[in-house]
Amino acid sequence: MIDAQQQINAAQNGDHDAFVSLIKDRTDKLHRVARHYVRESKDAEDIVQDALVKAYESLHMLQQAEAFESWLTRIVVNRALNHLKKSKRVHLSEDPQTQEPLVVNDIDQTLDLERALASLNPKLRQLLFLKYKKDLTQQQIAHLLDMPLGTVKTQLRKGLEHLRNEMAQDFPERDLDTLRLQLRQQAEHQFAVSPDYDLIVNDYQENTMRGTGKGEAGFLWVKTGTDDAVSATISRDGNLLDYAISWASLDNGTRLSEEELKQQAEQFLEDHYPGALRNFPYCEMEWMEGMFGYTRQQKAMGLPLPETGCLIMVHPSGRVVGFRYYGTVPGPALPTMITPEEEQLAWMKANFLLHVEYCVLDKAVYTDGDDQVHLVYAPRSRGLIYTASSQEEVPTAYRAEAVPSDPRTLDEWPGEFPPARSLEEWIGVDKEQFQLVQDDNIGSNTKLMVWKQQNEERPAKNDRSWKAYWADQMEGAVKARVDSQTGQLIDFVSHVKPDQLAPLTWDRDACIEVAMDYVRGLAAEMLPYLKLLTEETDDEDRLEIIRFCVYVEDVSVRDECYQLAVDRSNGRVKSLMSPSIRPEQLKKLETVPSFDSQSAILRWTAQAKLRLQWERMHNARAKEAPYELVYRMIGSEYERTPEVLDAHTGKLYENTFY
Repeated sequence: MIDAQQQINAAQNGDHDAFVSLIKDRTDKLHRVARHYVRESKDAEDIVQDALVKAYESLHMLQQAEAFESWLTRIVVNRALNHLKKSKRVHLSEDPQTQEPLVVNDIDQTLDLERALASLNPKLRQLLFLKYKKDLTQQQIAHLLDMPLGTVKTQLRKGLEHLRNEMAQDFPERDLDTLRLQLRQQAEHQFAVSPDYDLIVNDYQENTMRGTGKGEAGFLWVKTGTDDAVSATISRDGNLLDYAISWASLDNGTRLSEEELKQQAEQFLEDHYPGALRNFPYCEMEWMEGMFGYTRQQKAMGLPLPETGCLIMVHPSGRVVGFRYYGTVPGPALPTMITPEEEQLAWMKANFLLHVEYCVLDKAVYTDGDDQVHLVYAPRSRGLIYTASSQEEVPTAYRAEAVPSDPRTLDEWPGEFPPARSLEEWIGVDKEQFQLVQDDNIGSNTKLMVWKQQNEERPAKNDRSWKAYWADQMEGAVKARVDSQTGQLIDFVSHVKPDQLAPLTWDRDACIEVAMDYVRGLAAEMLPYLKLLTEETDDEDRLEIIRFCVYVEDVSVRDECYQLAVDRSNGRVKSLMSPSIRPEQLKKLETVPSFDSQSAILRWTAQAKLRLQWERMHNARAKEAPYELVYRMIGSEYERTPEVLDAHTGKLYENTFY
């Protein structure tokens, strides 16, 4: 007894070895005691481990050494009884609406955790038990189990990794409705969604375009009777991926400084992703459509990696109105060599090609734009990107060369002008079957009109997915833009559901005749400037796309055309897009540039430079888009992508967006 008392005294004074000696010869007996109460050996082992930890923590209360064994046995019995109480079967109501969602989810997660723990070997389970259930330090565990500290650390990491993998595999078995409700409650709490906002979209998708392989829950709330809305996308593990709110009703009288707006953005990011400022060291700030844009990205070779990090939009008042999280990616493969910039620029000058066209320099699209028509030199490629390790252009977005199927303008084509029609007749709206539901001014001279098909009342749908939401918004709708002063149709699109079983009997020539009737009837003054383009068509396509592009003496006007989609089952026009340019703008245009293409190339390159950057090379056939180090051509003035060179003044115009 003297030895036992000495060991107890030593253990009470923090001697872990003494405690190990006390229990070393008693664990088998304790395990047999536990097996009287539980069937599973692993449960008995957990009970004994729990009892030993409790005994270690309570050892200071033991006064007599002779009572040690009975005292220790009583702790095991009490732990076994507690285990039995916790293991009683839980009966849940069959009505999911009566359940407390967070409790149900906790039960699910506990069951998943128990299954994951059971799959561990006893040693790993013992370590995790002591560390995370009994809050022992790694040093204490090492002393208690007589293991090297390094081994404890390694085994704990291994056990945690195993648990994560097991829990991830158990996830599909959980109640999806419970998960969705939990994520929705999280979003409503995080963004203080008011009760007068109705939940319109409550969606969950396992496979998303984000390509992470992780599930996402999407929500949309709309304030009753208004256009105010809140949308959020949250990953299945509770991380915010996207967030946006309407800002029209926000306070426009308050304007914070850029430093204060930056602080608001950084606080928002740290609230949702602690440590993100460190993980995404690259920072960029710029004003974007009246909002303060704040970007954080990963770096490689000191350069930012696109499609990493996040973008945060902050209203001038300081309210975060938009957020998108891209996340992290593995470091890209580094090139073995980089072509010197001077050498790359010389190669580019020798291989650069420009052609003449007209372009409406829209103020919203081009830096220093004036909304007027200019004769310009333009490259066929829109990207102007070159590989940094070799002298070749990266294939990005190319402008399809507009090739007329007939050199004649549309006013030289045979055919009579169609009889006058009403707006509803042009867009295929029968007043007996459609109701005008929207008629709003959307510009100084433009209004938006929307008709909805009046079908029999449909039963209420419980589907609150994004797909169902957009289908409900579009189904049976016809939308048109109209000149508010003249009533002239500008463009329209019909979302009336077609008869999928109807045969496609209208060939391309017949569809062209229908399209020509529309253009003749709606824009007779534009006929001298329109040419029909050659298109590649597929006999199985329901819609035949017809394009009449704008030309002035065989010089095309960039992105300006009439485009019509004709249903090949009935010959009806399903959509119409019109050019923004008017005939009075075309009448006095000069078609001869002031200098030739070689001079244009010299003027272009004198106002541009190359920037070394990472580009993500998207390929539909590849699972994951790799990164490549490239030279991108940018303008010297605004450091944006150069688009066109004025063929008279020699000024280079850059794109305002990228």
